[in-house]
Amino acid sequence: MANDQSIETLKGIGEKTAKLFEKVGIRTIDDLLHYYPRGYDTYGEPKAIGELSEDETGTVEGFLKSGAAGVHVNGLSIVQATISDMTGKLRLVWYHMPYLKNTLRPDSHFIFRGRVIRKKNGLTMEQPQMFKPEAYEELLSSMRPVYAQTKGLGNKMITSAVEQALAFRTLERDYLPAGLRIANELAEYNFAIEHIHFPSNEEELKFARKRLVYDEFFFFLLAVRHLKEKRQNVQSPFHMEKQDECRKLLADLISRRVIDFLPDRFHMIRSAPSGFIRSFQPDYRVVSDCDLQVIIHFHCLTQRRTGDLAGL
Repeated sequence: MANDQSIETLKGIGEKTAKLFEKVGIRTIDDLLHYYPRGYDTYGEPKAIGELSEDETGTVEGFLKSGAAGVHVNGLSIVQATISDMTGKLRLVWYHMPYLKNTLRPDSHFIFRGRVIRKKNGLTMEQPQMFKPEAYEELLSSMRPVYAQTKGLGNKMITSAVEQALAFRTLERDYLPAGLRIANELAEYNFAIEHIHFPSNEEELKFARKRLVYDEFFFFLLAVRHLKEKRQNVQSPFHMEKQDECRKLLADLISRRVIDFLPDRFHMIRSAPSGFIRSFQPDYRVVSDCDLQVIIHFHCLTQRRTGDLAGL
């Protein structure tokens, strides 16, 4: 799959979903690959209910003794269940997910992960994720990406799209020579792109991030260099065919004490028989050939129109 193709080529992304992705600046597979996570979720060992804290994302394991109950409040569908252990009791709540009543049966064994808040009737975990113990075992100590989201476009959808993009992308040839990467301990580009999204651990994340940060600075410096060269190539409106003539004239002016140079400016020492003295400070630090043409043109003007110098 070409990286410049629309994200609509991915499974589960139609025209409506593509417009949601466009709100966060994602139109192509390449845009999606470079939509880096803003953070990561780490899946740790389940805790006892008594060890949970308010306003944190926690993980608990337990059996449902009585299954789940569904209620409707002001048109809002709510599914509720309760788990307990030797240290306490935890209420589980899901909104707009009535089908969960068929999954959360009595004596079913799950691991729940979600944000814990305190309500009037005690600790509550709202909209928790559910895992079978064997499925959660595979996630232990892994790092899952958390992306910037928008209304209608959740983290689960973005993560799924990134997984597909990584699976079907066209691998790019690394522009950095292998020797340079090894000398600077930089990851290969395709490895960095994959592991900035799905690192197995902190070390892989740091390795991938180091390479991508290097790229950002490298391309920034290239852009600055290009801009500098572009500006240096701008032709002066006061054209001279031979730059050598320009420099010879400048040397003659300096030798006759007509003008003098300091590190960041030049002074008109003697501009006319009247002895008028004038300082002039250009907006540059390094004098180029084009600058010399401007200086000499300025000198010529002062020779012709001595009386107008005070207005320059």
